Amino acid sequence: MALQFIDKADLKEGMYVHLNLSWFEHPFASAKFKITDAGMLAKVKALRKLRNAEWDPERSDVRETMAEDVVELSREDIDAMEAAEVAKVAARNQLKASRSRLNLAEKKVSELSQRVRDLMPNLISANEVALSAASTIANEVTEELTRDPNAVMQLINVPTGNDYFFSGHAINVTALSVMLARATDMDNEWVRDIGVGAFLHDLGIMRLPKQLSLKPNELSGPEQALYHEHVRKGAQMVEGTENASLIAINIIRYHHERCDGTGYPYQLVAADIPVEAKVVAIANRYDNLCNPRNGGTPLSPSAAVKQMFGKERAWFAPNLLDLFIRALGVYPPGSLVALSDDRTALVVEANPNAPLRPSVVVYDPTVERTQAVPIDLNEHHELTIARSFLLDELPKAITGYLVLSSQTSYFLTASVEEEILQAGMIVSQGFGQTKAAAKTALID
Repeated sequence: MALQFIDKADLKEGMYVHLNLSWFEHPFASAKFKITDAGMLAKVKALRKLRNAEWDPERSDVRETMAEDVVELSREDIDAMEAAEVAKVAARNQLKASRSRLNLAEKKVSELSQRVRDLMPNLISANEVALSAASTIANEVTEELTRDPNAVMQLINVPTGNDYFFSGHAINVTALSVMLARATDMDNEWVRDIGVGAFLHDLGIMRLPKQLSLKPNELSGPEQALYHEHVRKGAQMVEGTENASLIAINIIRYHHERCDGTGYPYQLVAADIPVEAKVVAIANRYDNLCNPRNGGTPLSPSAAVKQMFGKERAWFAPNLLDLFIRALGVYPPGSLVALSDDRTALVVEANPNAPLRPSVVVYDPTVERTQAVPIDLNEHHELTIARSFLLDELPKAITGYLVLSSQTSYFLTASVEEEILQAGMIVSQGFGQTKAAAKTALID
């Protein structure tokens, strides 16, 4: 049955309504909902800009309103509605600020990538001057780029050219490793050393034949064995230098070890792998899944989370992996999703305490994109994420509206699989450690 127009004075409890108002003109989470009680009915009728609405008889359950059911809005209700409008303005301004920070972060990434490319020929020799310059870049990533974790997450997939394996990848892994290291509440010097080690973790690749790292398809067995040598070569390049701490050297040497003993080159088990290497191993794997080299198929952030949390969980320190997923969220910033009320949205901020309930911006063609307001799903429990999308499932009008930046690449997946939901539930319900407890677990 088609929707039917109705004057707002004739609205009743139980009606499923479409308000035909923009997000800023009503206090509800969605413009489509069922009027469940007299208080909600009074709030709808009090909307100044609402003259008439549409309602869906098939989704409605109407009962006659008795005289004693009529509710007058109290001063508190009116104040609450006005406060909701103020909150929307604040949220909109916050999103504008996020766009500005993202643009600044993109410029910084572009600048850093060029400096890395200029530095690469000198890094091959691993002389003190080159390593000092690399440490400076790593510290800039640590101190400047990671100030806004949500911007960093959306920048993970900005293309950086054919030398990605040591420019974009180095910056991404450094930023992700620093974010994870900070979540452990360890001291700043340790975090900075992790940043340097993460930036240099693939240094040994520069001593391998260039065609090996740039090969457009999977490596053969002998090629893979030669590639595995980059960890030894990298550690040898920086041992005895002033600009690489023992923490950084451990990262270079052990970042491909796995807690279950299946890593390389030494097949160490969890107890024998330095904590700093465990941190970078997680960041490195995540970026390799999202941005594979050698012609691999990139995974969406949700799919990468699913794979690491499911099939590969034994590879990583469980407390660190949980911290990482809490920081990212099950739907990392940049994911395009469908909400339970059929609206399309962009994830703009993860919620560490509720990985399945991030903040999103909803596609609404009646609102100018610069005026869009983010919704915190943790404050709107009637809304959930129902699925995410393949790129060709969404028209450019929607993706163009939702993107925060012209450069950022947004990952889209076909569906929200059960493993992803399970990962979010486990992290949100079962991971109750404070930062202090996490720090103790690392030290022990």
